[in-house]
Amino acid sequence: MSTLVTHHNGLERVLRGLEVVVQGVYGGLLDARNAATQRDMTAPAAKVEVSLPVRKAALFARLRAEMAQRRADREFEALMEADPRVRADFLAAKARAEWN
Repeated sequence: MSTLVTHHNGLERVLRGLEVVVQGVYGGLLDARNAATQRDMTAPAAKVEVSLPVRKAALFARLRAEMAQRRADREFEALMEADPRVRADFLAAKARAEWN
């Protein structure tokens, strides 16, 4: 009987896919936040009133980002349920991370 173990890199592919999704969702938010931070640092220290539409837009963007993250988490959990190799790879990676 053979003990051949094939490495399909399923977990790495899933994590790379999740990373792409997260970068796509949060990338724009981080760029906007960094631009705002740079603008605030160069502007004089004055109290700036944020208008209601801007606050609503920021809240909506954060809500969409959280929904995307939850959806990605659900998809990953479904993949772990569908393919036991992915679950085994995930648990092995988790165990390795705990040892380091």
